[in-house]
Amino acid sequence: MRFVASLRDETIDAFAAEDIQPRAYLLSSHRVTPAMLEAAARVRGLGLPLFAYNGLKKLIDGVIDTFAADAAVIRDAVHQIRREIGRVPRGSDIPRFPHPAPGHPPRPVPPTP
Repeated sequence: MRFVASLRDETIDAFAAEDIQPRAYLLSSHRVTPAMLEAAARVRGLGLPLFAYNGLKKLIDGVIDTFAADAAVIRDAVHQIRREIGRVPRGSDIPRFPHPAPGHPPRPVPPTP
């Protein structure tokens, strides 16, 4: 089997119930807990590779934080348009906002770690 699965109790149990194993497991680096470390040890005991993933979570969170205020301005404007026209706005109902969003200076994108 050439499938790589997320390391979770559910995936370990599902593959074991079918008497098959994925090619490897992925352990989310931001969800490491004692239970997940035990599961990782079981997987390694089976001789299967274990890879860390979601190492970019901090970068993704930084990008979300960087654009949250601008996105909120746009979201609020779209909600206002919806109230005014009484339905979900379509693309042509929404004016193009100048970049950056009104009242907000541009924000730098966080550097890659």
